Amino acid sequence: MIKKDKSIMKLVGLVNNAFGSDAFAIEDHWKIDLCAIGFRKGNRLIYVSTTGCKRNHYYYECETLQEDPEMPYIEEDSDDNVSEEQLLEVISKFLKLPRKFKRKSKLS
Repeated sequence: MIKKDKSIMKLVGLVNNAFGSDAFAIEDHWKIDLCAIGFRKGNRLIYVSTTGCKRNHYYYECETLQEDPEMPYIEEDSDDNVSEEQLLEVISKFLKLPRKFKRKSKLS
């Protein structure tokens, strides 16, 4: 089991619920950074961090992984302080994953 900040552990649970735990791989190239994690499918990786973000908000960077050691990835997109729902949409679109469950609005 990975050891991460509770904000990242909550996110991992949220992503597992939304897409299924077998739909992607969890990448942890940032073991020393307890507030960062990656979600990968094929050669696409989304790096996510909660450092410096409001509660339940995230920084993300979408990367296409390359074979070239001098340029190991291409940054495709990034944003900061996005909500959980916005991040789930980014994950769905970038990793081409259908959502198993949509979160219910807190207003319903």
